[in-house]
Amino acid sequence: MVCWKGGIVQLIIEFAAIIVTLSNVVLLLDFSDLAERDYKKRNENQRLTVTSIHSLADPALYQKSLSQARAHALLQFEFEMGWKAAQKLIRHWKIVRGDNVMIIRGKDKGETGLIKRVIRSQNRVIVEGKNLVKKHIKQGQGHEGGIFTVEAPLHASNVQIVDPVTGKPCKVGTRYLEDGSKVRVSRGLGASGSIIPRPEILKIRTTPRPTVAGPKDTPMDLVLEKTYDPKTGMGMPGL
Repeated sequence: MVCWKGGIVQLIIEFAAIIVTLSNVVLLLDFSDLAERDYKKRNENQRLTVTSIHSLADPALYQKSLSQARAHALLQFEFEMGWKAAQKLIRHWKIVRGDNVMIIRGKDKGETGLIKRVIRSQNRVIVEGKNLVKKHIKQGQGHEGGIFTVEAPLHASNVQIVDPVTGKPCKVGTRYLEDGSKVRVSRGLGASGSIIPRPEILKIRTTPRPTVAGPKDTPMDLVLEKTYDPKTGMGMPGL
């Protein structure tokens, strides 16, 4: 009787071991299938991105419209940085350099300042005199080393434009005036709906135009030379 019970227990143990082995095999097959599908998906996304870039890399593209040129630049950015990171970029910026903004998150929450720089490739902005950090800089040729206080970038979602009437942070919308010009207006709860003026600093070029003609510039006398006159036939091809 004892031998018979011992045989049954041994049979149950072997059967349980077989079930565990089969379950492990099924899990391995599932993991391999998921890995293969993920690999194919990544290759397909990369192939589609490369194909789109090659299809847009046509010289006639730049003669169509500015929107297509922006799409071409976005595809190039997706190819270099990755399509997931490119999808998170802000397409239509409503904050520009020189805007008066309020920080709504972080250690400087509630403080206002002017936008010093907009980093569109990172969705970040630099607010003048805010979010200060210590930076260690090594000594090099033309500059001294040491510990300096610099302004660190803030994410664009951490700042909001200040309403010019109420002085409170608000969202930004767009509106067209009677003359057809496009302006920014404040919107949201408690906003005045007034026009947000364009900063005067944007009229100043960051890189000034050269005042002296360079070796590759066309001389002014050639620019002003008249080479076509339909009345006299000057400059017209001989038909």
